[in-house]
Amino acid sequence: MDVRLEVLHNRYGAPAVDGRPDQVVVLDCLDVRTSGIDVNAMLEEATIMEMTLAQAPGALIQLDLMPNVGLDIRLTCKEVVIVDVRPYVREVS
Repeated sequence: MDVRLEVLHNRYGAPAVDGRPDQVVVLDCLDVRTSGIDVNAMLEEATIMEMTLAQAPGALIQLDLMPNVGLDIRLTCKEVVIVDVRPYVREVS
């Protein structure tokens, strides 16, 4: 199984003062071996406060997403690939 994540960098932070656009980073986690993702615990208003990638036993990679509310999301996979980095414009509320 593979997982694709789209991370909107600095989505809720202050906009860049020089007018630069924010960036969305698309990551593919390939050959997922274990996961601790409870979609029922994922909240619409949650934001990722920290994301870590670390080596795991068996030449695997552990991805840990820590939101501001709700449960951490963890998975272990064989490979993490940056598929795309592109600008995005924030929606004005």
